[in-house]
Amino acid sequence: MPHGSSKSIDDELEARFARRLGRLPEAFRRGTRPLVVAFSHGADSTALLTLLHRWQRSEPTSRPPVEALTIDHGLRPASADEARRAAQFCEALGVPITILSVQPRRASETHARELRYDAFREHAARRNARAILLAHHAGDQRETVLHRILRGTGPLGLCGMPDRRRLDVGGRCALLRPLLREEPAALRTWLRQQGATWIEDPTNADPRHTIRNRLRLEVVPGLANTKRVDALITEARAFRRAVHRELGASGPHLDILDASTVRLGATPGSSPWAIEQAILLALEALELRRPTRPLLRRTVRLFEPTTTTGKRAQSTGHWTAIRERHAVVLRADAR
Repeated sequence: MPHGSSKSIDDELEARFARRLGRLPEAFRRGTRPLVVAFSHGADSTALLTLLHRWQRSEPTSRPPVEALTIDHGLRPASADEARRAAQFCEALGVPITILSVQPRRASETHARELRYDAFREHAARRNARAILLAHHAGDQRETVLHRILRGTGPLGLCGMPDRRRLDVGGRCALLRPLLREEPAALRTWLRQQGATWIEDPTNADPRHTIRNRLRLEVVPGLANTKRVDALITEARAFRRAVHRELGASGPHLDILDASTVRLGATPGSSPWAIEQAILLALEALELRRPTRPLLRRTVRLFEPTTTTGKRAQSTGHWTAIRERHAVVLRADAR
C-alpha cells in the first residue's frame, strides 16, 4: 500500500477518535483527573491506549493525563507474563500502569466480570480517575445484542452497551467506550500500520470456551448482513430515548435515600418499559447487579395498583425490592 494511502487511513481513525472525545463534556477533555484505559495488551485495548495517548500528547498541558490498568485474573498460566508484557509496552509508550491481581472464587465469566468492575471502582477511587475507558468495538456490540437475545431480553436490552455510563454511586467516575463504532479488523489494520504488537489470548479462538466465542467465531461470520444487527440496535436506541422522555415526564420518581436504599414512586399510568428503566437506574445507582429477565418482570409487577403492601422480588444475596403503600423500596442486601 502506498505511504499516502496508509497515512490517510491513520488520519481517518485518529480523526474519528478525536471527534468522539470532542463530543464528551468538557470535564472529560480538560483537567488533571486521569483517564484510565483497561489494558490487557490485546489488539483492541492496544489500539485504544495508543489512540488515547496520541490524543493527549497533542495538547499535553490541557488534556487529562492517561494511565493504564491491567487486571490479572490468574486464570491461565501465561497471565502473569502477559501482565509483564503489558507493563513493558506502557513503559515504552510513556504511560503509567497499575497491575492488579484478583482471584476469582469460581471459573465463571459473570463472576470474573463482577470482580473486574469492583476493581475498576476501587482503582478509580484511589486515583481520583475521571473515567475508565474500555476497548469494546462494533463486533463486541453485535455479540452483546445476540447474546442477550439468546438469554431472553426486552426491547431495551437490544440497545447493547452504552458509549458512556456512570461507574460509581457518586457519579464521579464514568465508564467510556469510544471504539464502539469501529470494526475490529480496522483496528488491527491500523495497529499493523503503526508497527505495533499485541497479545493474542488463545481462549478467544476456542468456540467451546464461552457462548460469546461461539457467537463471534461461528454465528456472526455466518450472518448474511451484520448491518441488520446494527439497524436493530439503532431502532432499540430510538425506543430507549422515547422511554427516557416518558421517564423524565411522568415515570417513577427515584429517591436515593442512602448508599444502600432507593425509593421508586409508584406512578399510575407509567409504561412497563419506563418502570423497567427506573429499576435498572436504581440498581446502577446502588452498584448492584442487573436482574435476569424473569426477575425484572416480577419487579415491574410490584408497581401494579393491585399489588399488596409487603410483596417482594429478590435477587438472593444482592438486593430486595419491597412494595410499600405508594412506592417500591429497593435495598441492597448486607454484604
